[in-house]
Amino acid sequence: MRVAIDEQALGIKATGVVARVADAPGTHGVDGYHVYFEVRVDKTSTRLEGVSLRLTVPIESTKGVVTVVPLSALSLAADGTSRVQVERNGALEYVVVKPGLSADGFVAVTPVHGTLPPGQLVVVGYKNPDNREPK
Repeated sequence: MRVAIDEQALGIKATGVVARVADAPGTHGVDGYHVYFEVRVDKTSTRLEGVSLRLTVPIESTKGVVTVVPLSALSLAADGTSRVQVERNGALEYVVVKPGLSADGFVAVTPVHGTLPPGQLVVVGYKNPDNREPK
């Protein structure tokens, strides 16, 4: 991904690309709440070593209309596929989906098997009267 680099007080502006991202938080000398990454800086007239800089990594966009569901509606099947549960004709059924970008508690999904028309309600949890705790 492209990266914008700047430091206003010194008038530094540069660009670069994310060259490496650690597989897990807490590796490469950073604490467990942060993920290490490296940026390859494009040619610049100012040396940037030792300067505190702001890095701006633009987020991705779907670039169009997509179907989204609440993240909590997504589940994994035993074979590792992602799916959502919907009600059709009074019965619950699963629709296998390919998840995409996720933001603000929602995830873009594309049906792999079956259909997921716009406006289709998905299950995010339900109360099962047969699983009541004994009194």
